[in-house]
Amino acid sequence: MKMSLLRAPFNTLCSGLFVWLVFPALLCSAELQVGAASVDITPNKAVALWGQFGLRLSTKPDTPLTANMVALETGDARTTFVSLDLLQLPEVFVQAISDGIVAAWKSLAPGKMAYGLDRNSIGFGRRAVYANGSAQVYGNTNRTDFVNLEGIVVLGWGAAAGDMSPRPILHKAANARMRALRGIDEMQELARRIDLSVSQTYDAVQKEKLADPLLKHVVVTLQLPLNKISEAQYQQALKARSKATQTFIVQMLGFGGYLATARAQAGGSYSAIPQSNIIGPEGGQILVYKTVENIDEL
Repeated sequence: MKMSLLRAPFNTLCSGLFVWLVFPALLCSAELQVGAASVDITPNKAVALWGQFGLRLSTKPDTPLTANMVALETGDARTTFVSLDLLQLPEVFVQAISDGIVAAWKSLAPGKMAYGLDRNSIGFGRRAVYANGSAQVYGNTNRTDFVNLEGIVVLGWGAAAGDMSPRPILHKAANARMRALRGIDEMQELARRIDLSVSQTYDAVQKEKLADPLLKHVVVTLQLPLNKISEAQYQQALKARSKATQTFIVQMLGFGGYLATARAQAGGSYSAIPQSNIIGPEGGQILVYKTVENIDEL
């Protein structure tokens, strides 16, 4: 039994693959040491928001933004995870995050590892597909020629989810009715679903906590071919071929565009056109093959 975490920036020309495998202690290994820290990175002035084509300014945050660090060590193996409530890391936050990483390592203490699996509807497909084969981001699903959504399954860790959105384009009225009955808004509804899945999974995995897992951290840099002229498809193929019990894929580790499947490119629209894609379907297949190859070697 093993699990792997693949931190794959699917969208860059030179894609680095960070493969972290934690093997439950079938063999004798060193005690797991864990440290953690959190840093406030909430902007104190108006900022331009990422996404879409027009300038959008946020004058104040709805919730605090944080950078969270986890340091792991078993024997001579060490690795650090940093999650940001941002798409990219501005220079202004580098020092604060560096200090947080140092604080995480200074707080090392014996710990245990547990992992689990659950699913809830947080992200929804946003690309509507029509009878003529075309697709449209946030397209109208009430059209007579609407066929289906281009959909993917998203697990935790901010997996490959370039065309997933917390705004459902199906069942709008039904979702709005349930929020009204519960007396909550859209953000509170998302929080409710996340809390439900996390708390239930957390309770379940308490039955199996590992104090001495084997930690391996491997970094591989790949040269992927440029797009010649779809993202969830590659995630599913990678997980299916991985020998690990559980494989986690994390997106948005650096600047880049979308990684479209051949099916998405055929449909067109934003996220599946040349302006959105540095790497094309051929590069996606190479990424899957090389990543699985590295998992097998571990």
